[in-house]
Amino acid sequence: MKLKIVNIEEADLKDVRVALPNTGSVLRRGNFEWTAFPVETVFKTNRLISGLLEGWHRMIEFDTVEYHDDAENFLFFEGVSLMLFCDREGDRLLPESMQLVRIMPGTQVEVKAGKCHYVPIPETDRFRAYVVTPLQESILIPLAESVVAE
Repeated sequence: MKLKIVNIEEADLKDVRVALPNTGSVLRRGNFEWTAFPVETVFKTNRLISGLLEGWHRMIEFDTVEYHDDAENFLFFEGVSLMLFCDREGDRLLPESMQLVRIMPGTQVEVKAGKCHYVPIPETDRFRAYVVTPLQESILIPLAESVVAE
């Protein structure tokens, strides 16, 4: 299946919230600066982990999506990323809901619990994102047909 790449700010994504670069509030005091990212994520638990997600350029092709029982919050800070999203009813994917979106550095993305998505693929040499999430399982769903960029 070929999908057109859409910039995330132009996508109509259900169960995904986005803050574009330079939309956070900045506090400057003396020798420091604090930039708050505006998407506040409510998790089902207060036991969270965080870490660095990195990916390297490869062919733009997705053959699997995943979802989780709780939310995830990504802050993309290096490289331009492509991420696949879609909706589901139970374990049945809704192919008409599939969207391949471009995410620029500085963008914050919250993926709500149950929303199908997959690890981004960079358009550039690599991407890096800081992720906050509960320690949780990834429920994987293979795609009936691989998704490639148009």
